[in-house]
Amino acid sequence: VEGMWKQLLSKSLNDNNLLIAYRCATAIGDVSLSYYLSDCIRLKEYAENVLHLSNSNDYYLLSNKLALLKKDFKLGELILLNQNKTNECIEMYQRYHKHLQAINIAELMKHPKLHEMKENYFNYLISSNQEEEAAKLKIHEGDYNQAINLFLKGGMPGKAAMVILDNPNIHPPISIQLLDTVATNLVKAGYYDLAGEFYETKLDELNRALDCYLKGHVYRKAIDLARKHYPSKVVELQDQWGDYLVTQKQIDMAINHYIEAKEYQKAIEAAINSRHYARALQLVDIMDSEVAKPYYRQLARYYEDTNQIDIAEKCYLSADQPSYAVEMHTRLGHWEVAHKLAMSYMSEGEVGLLYINQAQKLESAGKLREAERLYLTVKEKDLAINMYKKHRQFDDMIRLVKDYRPDLIKETHQFLAQHLEMEGSLKDAENHYVEANEWQSAVNMYRTNELWDDAIRVSKMYGGLAASKRVTIALVMAVGTKEGLKYLTKHGLVEAAIDHATENGAYDIAFELAALALPKKVVEIHLKYALFLEDAYRFKEAEEEFIQANKPREAIEMYIHQKDYNNALRVAEAYDATAISDIYIAQAKAKIEINDFQSAEELFLQSGHPELALDMYMSTNQWNDALRIAQQHLPHRVVEVNNHFQSTQTRPNAANNKGFISKNDLLTSGKSLEQNKQYSQAIDLYLHNKLDNPSDCIIVYDRALELARSYLPNRFVDIGIEISKKLIEIHYEEQAADVLFDVGRQDEAITVCLTYGKFEKAKALSQGNPVLRSRVDEAYQSFITSKGDAKGLVDIGKADVALDVLAKRGDWDKLWEVAAKERLSSVTIGKYVIMRIEELLKGTVSQVDEAVRTLQKRSGPISPSALVTYKRLVNTVLSRSLDKENNNYLPTISSLKETLFRLTNQFKAQEKQLDKQLLGDMEELLMATHYMYMYLTTKSLNLLDIAAKCSITLLKYPFVIPQDKAFYLAGAAARAVGNTNLAFMLLNRYVDITEAMDTNDTSFLDNSEYNIIDGVPLNGPLPPSHYISDEDIREEERTWVLSIVTDSSIEQKFPRREQTRNTLYEGLYHYDRPACIVTGYPIHPADLLDINNSVANRKDWNTLVSKIKIDPWTGQSQNPIY
Repeated sequence: VEGMWKQLLSKSLNDNNLLIAYRCATAIGDVSLSYYLSDCIRLKEYAENVLHLSNSNDYYLLSNKLALLKKDFKLGELILLNQNKTNECIEMYQRYHKHLQAINIAELMKHPKLHEMKENYFNYLISSNQEEEAAKLKIHEGDYNQAINLFLKGGMPGKAAMVILDNPNIHPPISIQLLDTVATNLVKAGYYDLAGEFYETKLDELNRALDCYLKGHVYRKAIDLARKHYPSKVVELQDQWGDYLVTQKQIDMAINHYIEAKEYQKAIEAAINSRHYARALQLVDIMDSEVAKPYYRQLARYYEDTNQIDIAEKCYLSADQPSYAVEMHTRLGHWEVAHKLAMSYMSEGEVGLLYINQAQKLESAGKLREAERLYLTVKEKDLAINMYKKHRQFDDMIRLVKDYRPDLIKETHQFLAQHLEMEGSLKDAENHYVEANEWQSAVNMYRTNELWDDAIRVSKMYGGLAASKRVTIALVMAVGTKEGLKYLTKHGLVEAAIDHATENGAYDIAFELAALALPKKVVEIHLKYALFLEDAYRFKEAEEEFIQANKPREAIEMYIHQKDYNNALRVAEAYDATAISDIYIAQAKAKIEINDFQSAEELFLQSGHPELALDMYMSTNQWNDALRIAQQHLPHRVVEVNNHFQSTQTRPNAANNKGFISKNDLLTSGKSLEQNKQYSQAIDLYLHNKLDNPSDCIIVYDRALELARSYLPNRFVDIGIEISKKLIEIHYEEQAADVLFDVGRQDEAITVCLTYGKFEKAKALSQGNPVLRSRVDEAYQSFITSKGDAKGLVDIGKADVALDVLAKRGDWDKLWEVAAKERLSSVTIGKYVIMRIEELLKGTVSQVDEAVRTLQKRSGPISPSALVTYKRLVNTVLSRSLDKENNNYLPTISSLKETLFRLTNQFKAQEKQLDKQLLGDMEELLMATHYMYMYLTTKSLNLLDIAAKCSITLLKYPFVIPQDKAFYLAGAAARAVGNTNLAFMLLNRYVDITEAMDTNDTSFLDNSEYNIIDGVPLNGPLPPSHYISDEDIREEERTWVLSIVTDSSIEQKFPRREQTRNTLYEGLYHYDRPACIVTGYPIHPADLLDINNSVANRKDWNTLVSKIKIDPWTGQSQNPIY
């Protein structure tokens, strides 16, 4: 609706229909227009009603207002002047602040107040600070001096200068002072061109004119001036003009000026930058060869890229870089040309390095045959072999090994077989195992993968039946008897499998196989199993197996051999009565061994062999008993016995030996009592009399115990206990234990041994009784542990306890020796490694270094708890203060880095079993230590630029390296390479951190300056102690920082990310590009070097490796790679 009102308003005004226009203005709310139109309507009514004009528009006041409404001031002016209304016309312009137009009307009409109007208008302009308009008014009046002053007052020296230049004949002439003022203001305002012209043409100050031309880059005028007055400066000005044109991207013009200045190097660079290569080549050809070399190199690259090979070759040779020319021809396949150039311009070593680098590039491009040709040309056969190995072209690899490394062919086949096995290429792996004459490994491979047909096939093919037997048990155990039987039957190995199972103690498998496939073998297996059980002292089970094997005689002989005559008799009575006699004889012989002749006699008689009893008595000179046996059972041998007796009596020194060794009267008296069957009295006699020689007591006590056993069984135990006490009194504790054990008091026997330290005896007595043996072992272990007898603990198989004893005693050298000798597991050793490290971490700097060496020599455990110790160790080493960083610090950091490298790989190997966070923490410790090692190494080699980068990278590990140390090292390194702004930013942060440490208040740490960078965490903990403990040194750093604060030439802020490329600041930002292993800085693709499972900036890596000759990541021997 409003739009329609506006359209109607416009139409009404065009038609001079004031009433409708007024109504429209009111409708749309245009109050000012409404008032204006109401005045117009009153004038119209006045013209019609008072003046009686037929056409109200003829009324000049109304026409004037309508013209002004349409902003047509000229029409309004014309209407008023036609009516001779000069004053009204002037007032009209003044009312609308068009004073100049009002003054023009006054001048035109020669108004008497013209001068007053001009004065008023000028004063108005001055009072309202409209100096420019006032100056224009003065120019209009011809007052140029005042106009110039007004332009200067209004800060418009350019317009003031133009007044002077546009009006050369000003009267009165402008003063030198005013001209100088104008020139000075032109310089301040940056109008150097005008200022220079002023100084040159108006003030004749040529030096200042030249300075102004140069500041304003008005080089043409500057050179024109120099040619006239300073010809020696023309060349310099041409050079400056060329530099300026380069900044303005006007390269073509810059080249001409450089040539004029004889700055051919700059001209060449400009020509190259503007891609005028032909002109650049012309310029390079006329330069000194040493200066021209870098440019020849750049031009060679261009001509190579544009396939102008001849020119490129010429440039490479002129640049003294024949290697690049050779590389170019090699890349293009110009082998003969490349070889000719190489041999003509390069040494043998250089040719070798060049060919190797080119071969590596061809290898990367997949041109392996060409790469092989290059490797072999320089006799690098191993590199060619490794190339085919890396690209999995194993046939070619084997071909080269056969031709050039025949002594390694077996190891190569083995390696490839293992590699292929890990990848699952089992058939290929088999071929290589066989070629390496390691077919057993192929069999094991198939067994591991449960490919039994293949395992059997390979074993039979290369090892025959004997070899295939070894597969059978594994097969059956893996797939089960029934399923395994199918394979065995298929390959005709059932009987062989049974034999192999019995030979290796797998009797359950043997029985199952025999029952299913060869029942006739069951008896044979039972016999073999019985013999096995007998050897294992499992006699009861062995007996059962002998019976099932129909071999009861073997069971009887087994028991006889063990002197278990009761079980032997039991078996004989049940299965083989013919063996009973043999059992009695064997038992009798055992009795003879213990001088129990009476029992032996009874047994011989029970066996039906009295002659054996007779022989026994005769051989022991017991002639009365011998004669008795002969009279009772062998009367035909009585004469024989008497004859033998007579012969013994005629021998010199013959004695009446009754079978007892002791000649003591006590035994004689006791024997008399025994013969009269007064056994109780004989025992009391033996026990209750004291003997001069304690050793004789043993014989007497044994006799007493034997009497009790044979004739007084109800007193047997009590007598045994009494004898044991008496033996203990005379310090025969082991014999006392034997007696107690004999009477069934095993616990008490063991107690006696343990009480008196007779541990070997206790072990012997506890055989066969796990409970007693455990008790003995525990007591013995406690005993030697209390004595700190580590060797004893090791001897009993308690090496772990021995290590505890040594650790508690602090005898670490002995501990490591024992651990190595006993070949303890890495897990066990790792426990003590952690203990040793924790102990050393509590000590001095040298002890902390020893902790690092300990972990380097011995493998630590891979566990979360161990990682806590590793963190403490790394933090302790990397947190070391400046005054404690002695000559051993770099070797310690090197050892720590090497150790963490190994541990990190071990963590990676167990990555699936560990929390991923643990591996991340371990890698953080490794990288922080690595870059500290890089920093210290490069600093010691005076590679300050690389050291500065490494120090910036250390800022990224605030939870490993204390913040004050990291910021100080980085700031000092930046200062050492001349980057004062970065040094200030970092050392200023260092000063803030030290103050926060002193006050224990972090609230005033201002992070706003670091908001722009995202590569340096600022949330690290506040260090507990200062890296620089000397307060004077810290104060020096504060003083230096304060001195920079007042230096306006230092920017004192970080540049934006896009401004940091290839600067030290680049390391402060986070990038997705890979980080250099030398410096930690992001690598641009053109600079990337992939080497030894790491990536690096080629330039920094080569710079460092050329000094240290080792790979900074792996520590392997290494040469630069250009």
